[in-house]
Amino acid sequence: MEDVAETFLVVVDGTAESAKAVRYAALRARHTNARLKLAHVLRRTQFLQWGGAQHEIDAEAEDLGRAVLATRAAEVEQLTGLKPELSCVKTEDEGLYIGQHEYWLQSMKKAFKAEQANGGK
Repeated sequence: MEDVAETFLVVVDGTAESAKAVRYAALRARHTNARLKLAHVLRRTQFLQWGGAQHEIDAEAEDLGRAVLATRAAEVEQLTGLKPELSCVKTEDEGLYIGQHEYWLQSMKKAFKAEQANGGK
């Protein structure tokens, strides 16, 4: 099997907590020779009353997300010398995420019950 570098994925949203997570992941990636990927998730806005402005509103949000990513990437490079991969993702179908969340919630509940039935093992 071919060796593939581990990748740390950090969701970046401009908060102080996110900045700390990026710093930690960057240092960890450098220490373990892993790759680092920073992602910013854009939620599609619904401004039906300003239908003509929808595109501009979404573009502005994407520009802001990319600016946050660029700022964090520059901090990572200055701190570690690593150049993280950047991704600005649009969520066009939030129903998909809700479905995935429900699946994993039920899976975790099932695993927890099985663990309890086995005496916590």
